[in-house]
Amino acid sequence: MQKVSSGFTPFSAVRDIGMLVRFYLVDPSAKKNGTVSASDSAPGTKASETISENETISGKFAGLELNRWMLDGTIDIPNDGFEGQQTGWWSGEVSDENAELDSTITFEFSAPVSTVGWALLFDDKIQQYPAQITLTAYGSDNAVIAAATKAITQVRQNISLPAANYTRLTLQLDKTYLPKTRARLQQIDFGLTETYENDSLANVQIVEEASVSCDAFPSRQISFTFDNADHRYNILNPDGIFAVIQEGQKLLAKCIVNGENVDVGEFFFTSVTATNSGVTAQLVGNDMAAALERATYESGSATACELQAAVAAVLTGYDITVIYGGNVAERTVVPAIPRKTTRREAIRLLAQAAMCSVWFDRAGNLHIAELSSGTVRGAITPDELYDYDGVSIAEAVDCVELHIKSDYSDSVDETVTAGSGKNIKSINNPCVAPANYQSVAAWLLAQYNRRKIYSVKNRCNPALETGDTIKISDAFGQNESAVQTGLALTFDGGLYAITKGVGV
Repeated sequence: MQKVSSGFTPFSAVRDIGMLVRFYLVDPSAKKNGTVSASDSAPGTKASETISENETISGKFAGLELNRWMLDGTIDIPNDGFEGQQTGWWSGEVSDENAELDSTITFEFSAPVSTVGWALLFDDKIQQYPAQITLTAYGSDNAVIAAATKAITQVRQNISLPAANYTRLTLQLDKTYLPKTRARLQQIDFGLTETYENDSLANVQIVEEASVSCDAFPSRQISFTFDNADHRYNILNPDGIFAVIQEGQKLLAKCIVNGENVDVGEFFFTSVTATNSGVTAQLVGNDMAAALERATYESGSATACELQAAVAAVLTGYDITVIYGGNVAERTVVPAIPRKTTRREAIRLLAQAAMCSVWFDRAGNLHIAELSSGTVRGAITPDELYDYDGVSIAEAVDCVELHIKSDYSDSVDETVTAGSGKNIKSINNPCVAPANYQSVAAWLLAQYNRRKIYSVKNRCNPALETGDTIKISDAFGQNESAVQTGLALTFDGGLYAITKGVGV
């Protein structure tokens, strides 16, 4: 479940609903290839944090500036030795009595960067931003490629300025809004950040799902329609932005319920299409499962190992955090992944062989765990349901036939059976370890016989996510527990969802 305040009320009788989608039209490799230095830095602050993947600072921090320490109990003091603290960068010097300053932060890149501008985020906790900055982009020969002096008017500001193949960027802080204050930079994105909110969004759909038996490894997806009256997203428009759209660019979505932001996911650009004669456009993004689908794995073997080692090998070259449930990481598998198998399918095979499900969460972490019951995180009562439809009993599976045939060992060609009867489910998985043949077949049979299936339309609590245990009411008032296996969220000015789950 997403972290929300203790007073979060997703199902209040009257709700104020909003949606925000932020599209980072940036060069995805720039931060990975970049290093940062500064002419001066305040103690406890770090220039390197301006190109980290975490754009959230840890609090409202005092900086020993004139009239900037509010005595309301909300101000913190930066601690240079506090692990995990995020402050961003502050200038070491404060501006003079005329609010003028001469501090510079410099970004250097090991490979050329091309962007149509920069997205700057200053201190959004204390709402402090400079009055004027100067940006200069240099080529590898130190020649100036682009330069501009810009006034800053808000804490999150886009600077539109095309610059091709630069290897160094300097950001000079010229002036602050108030005298005797520091310049603060929380984050820089090398490219522009497009933000779409209620008045520019016509429709948003977000789908997330997982399979209890690991028959599939679905990709989380967002699709949304937005205002394109300026035709920026028309491919034939010479002044459009298609030249800078590329795979790997990030999308972040938040649902706002009664003023509280709820994270509904991180995605990566997949496609964009102009619609309604170009007046609107539809943009689609997916999680990293879609990226894993585009690459094959060619290093399988017949040697048994722990699951975490096999998964790490498949994910070589990807910056993906894996979260294992319980003792899952140490379970034994055989990485006999057939040649030409996508990395996405390779992960699915390994997870199933370890008797687990697999899915990406909203922060981009890969979960490999059993979808089993736990602490109840929420409830969908009759007041939240549109109707009582959507509760069904899946067809019974009497028998599972598990086939294990290896491309790496001629001696491995086995079929094991769990259960008996005519309703047979046949599964092929070459990654099951010999000692686990029977237990994996039995586990699969048990998952197929979790037969109470939920797919209910409701008012939507966006904080609930895959893997959460929830209570779902039915026409008989049983209010039974289920593990949430999917969510199809729709925002169209209002908010509703199809929540999927299996009985526990």
